[in-house]
Amino acid sequence: MKRLTLLCAVVACIATQGLGMLTARADTDPPKSWQEVRALIARFVDAQNAHNLDVTGALLWNSPDFQMQVPDALIRGHDEAVTRFNALYQGMWRLSPDYSGLDIKIISPGRAQFTVPVEFKTGEANGDPITTQSILQASAIRTGDGWRIASIMPQPPPVTTR
Repeated sequence: MKRLTLLCAVVACIATQGLGMLTARADTDPPKSWQEVRALIARFVDAQNAHNLDVTGALLWNSPDFQMQVPDALIRGHDEAVTRFNALYQGMWRLSPDYSGLDIKIISPGRAQFTVPVEFKTGEANGDPITTQSILQASAIRTGDGWRIASIMPQPPPVTTR
């Protein structure tokens, strides 16, 4: 009986310590909006690398106020951005973000800014790629459909090959 009591005490102690660790872990997790913006960034990069125009377009803020810097212009509006991505996807277009350098700032409950170092590989469909290093500066807003990319401003912009 003493062994059973001792065993129960040890199990209770381990369980209490384990719950304490779970609570401490939850306290140190990033806020939910930070996690949602991080997921948006990953989905956006994956969609671009897959040249999936439907998903890329869906993750952009569907507004005439959307902005995207490209080497030769400032694109304004969702539809113009989707048209530009369509042209980019005709050739080689690949992003490789360095997520260890990702910095997300939640500005308000519905606005976020982020920066991440990115390597762009661009070029003609069957040509040699041009590799450009850049810092992707962007913003996101929360809409009724969730977080969406509101602006994209790479510094410096990737090189145009066409």
